[in-house]
Amino acid sequence: MIAADQSNSHSIMVMKDDEEKIHKISDKLIMGVIGDQGDSTQFAEYIAKNIQLYKMRNGYELGPTAAANFTRRNLAEYLRSSTPYFVNVLMGGYDKENGPIILHGLPCVKCENATEAEAYEILKMCVRRYIGDCLSACQTSK
Repeated sequence: MIAADQSNSHSIMVMKDDEEKIHKISDKLIMGVIGDQGDSTQFAEYIAKNIQLYKMRNGYELGPTAAANFTRRNLAEYLRSSTPYFVNVLMGGYDKENGPIILHGLPCVKCENATEAEAYEILKMCVRRYIGDCLSACQTSK
């Protein structure tokens, strides 16, 4: 279970309110991408197409951990290039051997044996935390 808002803003201006930030990479893998509008869309499409190409060439899909390693390596290479992608990525997937997994950044975080109801409660806590942080920032700036 992964959630994201759909707003795309630049400074205090909301440029778009229906931006897709969650992308289906394969049948068992999704990726949430935030960052500059063009960068996030292009990077997500690049990763999705290369993972599909891997499946066509080799006859099997990359697992979530391998796909996350591929994504991290590509993002690291682009950050060192003259044309970096300014994005943050969260990947979630399901592996037959390891079950559900969520991967972000260099470390990987896995919540084992969480039910759908528990995952939904965690998601609600994250949203409440985000809203609380936004309200705190507004009150401090007055």
